[in-house]
Amino acid sequence: MLMEFMNDKEIQNVRPYSPSQQDILRIYEENALDNLSKDDKEFEFVSKISKQSQPTKNDIIRYKCWLEQKYRSPYTGEQISFSRLFTDDYEIEHVIPQSRYFDDSFSNKVICEAEVNKLKDRQLGYEFIKNHHGEKVQLSQGKIVTIFDVAEYEKFVKEHYSNNRTKMKKLLMDDIPDGFIERQLNDSRYISKLIKGLLSNIVCEKDANGELEQEAVSKNLISYNGTITDRLKKDWGINDVWNSIILPRFRRLNELTGKDCYTTTSTEGHEIPSMPLELQKGFNKKRIDHRHHAMDAIVIACAKQRGSTF
Repeated sequence: MLMEFMNDKEIQNVRPYSPSQQDILRIYEENALDNLSKDDKEFEFVSKISKQSQPTKNDIIRYKCWLEQKYRSPYTGEQISFSRLFTDDYEIEHVIPQSRYFDDSFSNKVICEAEVNKLKDRQLGYEFIKNHHGEKVQLSQGKIVTIFDVAEYEKFVKEHYSNNRTKMKKLLMDDIPDGFIERQLNDSRYISKLIKGLLSNIVCEKDANGELEQEAVSKNLISYNGTITDRLKKDWGINDVWNSIILPRFRRLNELTGKDCYTTTSTEGHEIPSMPLELQKGFNKKRIDHRHHAMDAIVIACAKQRGSTF
């Protein structure tokens, strides 16, 4: 957080490695837990999150969205308490649904009530408000919330996202411009077509007359979307396997440096690879080892063309 504050021109005199500033930030975090009783079912989970030396990417996105939204849901205006931020009561929501346009950037993400996210489904944010404004939604914790009307929604978006014009534009978009999709697909369309042609030459078959298949893409070649592969890896626990594969390299870094900052403990109590804050820029845990390509191939080989079971 302090590193982020340092890059914010509106916040002055930030020193990320200052013990005193770290202590001040820790006091703020501890105060945020004051309203959470030890009797509450979320206490242990939230306390663990607050003490983690290496929060997950998902935790960070939730927290950044929460700050940007000033602790309120963009679709209902209801306050999102810190004690429930990291629970299943709230979900990271794609303003433009991934099923309609693949955009996994932060500018396409907000955090909102899980039930509201389910109701929104494949609609754009603005489209959802127009179709469901004023509708009452029952939340799992017993509370009933009301979807913003159009004027309330527009006011909320303009007040909270004035510093993020890209996200504001997406939140107020009632249709996906053709240019959005074209820009995204142009490069990948050409690459995919070329690769399909090369691979089809390898796996094509001959017909009864000894003639090769005439189709540009062989019937023996089946394409998979990368989002499917990522989802299966998550569902099948392959990401945990990846952590175990590369863990020895990070243990070795601890040995070479005489430190223990290259490994940490997950919320489940497992030792996992880690990277110090000052070295995280540009670092991608998946890209440090080419074996991730083999793991993707194994996942695809274990998937059926229809359905996602072995």
